[in-house]
Amino acid sequence: MESQRPKELYKNDLALLHELALVHNLHVQFDEMGEEGPQHRPTFHMEVRVGDFVGYGSGPSKQQAKLNAASKVVKELKKLPLMSDISPTKL
Repeated sequence: MESQRPKELYKNDLALLHELALVHNLHVQFDEMGEEGPQHRPTFHMEVRVGDFVGYGSGPSKQQAKLNAASKVVKELKKLPLMSDISPTKL
């Protein structure tokens, strides 16, 4: 029998970033910040902006740099209350 796991465990931080941004009605923007190192072994740098949150990431590929940047912002977005958790009396 398969154990029940939350869907979140099957998603990477890039997918979570987009879902959390959607839940909080925030725009996601990725920018390439450049690359360095030898041509055969570059390090890529990315920036992600989600609302007022900014994350930077680096990695051996653009995809990995993007994922590393997303991971940093996901940690902050998870701290935000969900709109369903806010009642009119709390506003």
